[in-house]
Amino acid sequence: MLLFLPDGEIDGRVSDLKETYSSACQVCGARRRREVDAGYAEGHHLKPLGRPHHGPDVEGNVLVLCPNHHADFDYGLIAIDPDSHLVSHAYDSTVDGRTLHVRDEHEVDPECLAYHNREIADF
Repeated sequence: MLLFLPDGEIDGRVSDLKETYSSACQVCGARRRREVDAGYAEGHHLKPLGRPHHGPDVEGNVLVLCPNHHADFDYGLIAIDPDSHLVSHAYDSTVDGRTLHVRDEHEVDPECLAYHNREIADF
């Protein structure tokens, strides 16, 4: 069972990350808009918050994604190599084999990536 929770806007962690990436998806680079001059992206917890996963609500456990790739992560259709950040996608050859875009100031936790790959990814 997957658990969908708000993306952390309350404490600003996800908002800060969205700003870091200018609301561009770390997988495909797409930047959606919610207004003419405002981007839209979603924060995804690699190790989900709450039961049964009990993931941490920290920047290292969050990726900034477009709505399509957020859904693909939720449904286990994307895995990211914790060491190389190589993207594996179950069906989308346009992103399969790409490298996840990670800015220097955003340290993605390799343990959270490994957890996602082991417990959520399913292909």
